[in-house]
Amino acid sequence: MFLPPFPRFNERSAYALLTILYIAFFFLISPRGEFPLNDDWAHTLSVYVRTHAGIFQYPSWLSATLHFPIAYGTLLSSVFGFSFTLLRVSNLIFAFLTIILYYALLRRLHHSPVVSVFIALLFWLNPIFFNLSYTFMGDVPALFLFVASLHFFKTGMDQKRTMYLLAGAVVQAVGFFVRQTSIIFLGIISLYLLIKKEISVRQWLSSFVLPVAGMLVVYGVLWRMGAVPGKIGARFLPEGWSYITQIIFNSWHLGLLVSFFALPVTIAVLMRRTITSWWAPLLLILAAAGGVIVSRIDAWGFPGLGNIINLYGLGPNRSVMQGEIQSWGPPWVYSVATGLFSAGLAGLIMLCRIVRRQLLMDGLKRVLLLYGAVYIFMLLPIRTFDRYAVGLLPVIALLLAEVLRRFSWSKGAFIAVLAVFVAYALVGTHNYLAWNDARWQLGRRLLATGTPVEQIEGGYEWNGWFLYLKTRQSPLGSFTPEWAPWYVKELSPGHGMEYIIAFSPLGGYRVVDIQKVDSVGYDQKKFIYLNRIMPGSLK
Repeated sequence: MFLPPFPRFNERSAYALLTILYIAFFFLISPRGEFPLNDDWAHTLSVYVRTHAGIFQYPSWLSATLHFPIAYGTLLSSVFGFSFTLLRVSNLIFAFLTIILYYALLRRLHHSPVVSVFIALLFWLNPIFFNLSYTFMGDVPALFLFVASLHFFKTGMDQKRTMYLLAGAVVQAVGFFVRQTSIIFLGIISLYLLIKKEISVRQWLSSFVLPVAGMLVVYGVLWRMGAVPGKIGARFLPEGWSYITQIIFNSWHLGLLVSFFALPVTIAVLMRRTITSWWAPLLLILAAAGGVIVSRIDAWGFPGLGNIINLYGLGPNRSVMQGEIQSWGPPWVYSVATGLFSAGLAGLIMLCRIVRRQLLMDGLKRVLLLYGAVYIFMLLPIRTFDRYAVGLLPVIALLLAEVLRRFSWSKGAFIAVLAVFVAYALVGTHNYLAWNDARWQLGRRLLATGTPVEQIEGGYEWNGWFLYLKTRQSPLGSFTPEWAPWYVKELSPGHGMEYIIAFSPLGGYRVVDIQKVDSVGYDQKKFIYLNRIMPGSLK
């Protein structure tokens, strides 16, 4: 493998590499497609209603404060016309800017261009972040605002300038209107600076209290308008679970996710580092064996948090559409992966123990570590998803940058593992867009025949987009079959399900149309099926 002479790698080379890759990936995976993805149908619906009807409607299904994406999505739609593709492109731009800003932040924290660009690439090409960048989900703009605020806080802390601290707090306050978790970092950094006496009480009031007060005033106005989340998204316990069980489960899977994020760095360092302590290799072996054993218990196997990374591809699939699909590989593949991630986690813990002193030398690094600890503590007792862990990426990436600065590491090993990330992210995201496009082609063909949309069960996003507002005005029917999926019961109760768009033929239904999926690689979702209920079938 040819590698450029890394000692000559500089700022211009780094920005050029990131830009070239962004353009290349943009053309490799087109964001085109007039359909919603994942949960983005809810706030996209608000954009659509505002653009076409001139009224602002905040769906009560939303549990996050997504006013900022709704605002800029409405602005873009008023200028260029409403388009799902346009909104996805906006997220791709935010993703690129996030990576550029994070690279610049690492350079400000005195990391070399080589380390900074490698960590920035790892941040970007993480399959969860990469997949989300091809949606209109709020996770990406939330990360952009978070990383942007870090630059202002870094300058304000270094120069003791209230103006920059105020700017950072304002950006975090805006971030609250994408993800409520922004208030956590704002509270941590403000208290840190006050307790450490790095700013005066007067500076603290003008830098932090004013933006928070403004944020609360805006939220109060929105609340009076009925334009705030109408439900709590966090489900604190699965049915039949105790808090102890939930915390153990989440600790295990969040640990595996962190190990997965860090794997290129962990392997690159362990390839070059001579482990002299007898217990270190033994710990790695035991961790790998333990991971394989635990993975054989279905309830604890990897991946258990779901949503983006799952057994059936990348992005939500089995839980958002009916029918049967096969996993991407046999069970032993996931057992081996769990063992690898378990060993990686043990190795990462050993490496981070050595660099912990360097991490505490910079005030911003301390604040980020505190934020990471509080964020994890917040996730442990609730029913969570793997995409929630992207909020930890700035903290994890900082830890990994410190590891690379402290140890010698193999750039070839890093690139080899990163290439696996790239392949997984590209193929998984392409296929995710492809099968969603196929189901919407089927649905639109059926609508073109004059079939009412109320008779079509097209999956979570389809039902949300077409039927959520309708069911709030009048019920679709008086009966919902017991076997109906969760999203039918919650989004469109009373749905007769005359037609079902599914991953496979369904019992009691006959296939009336098929759409081929333009997927690549090993993926069982080759076709999407339109099923119509057979006369006399029980509902």
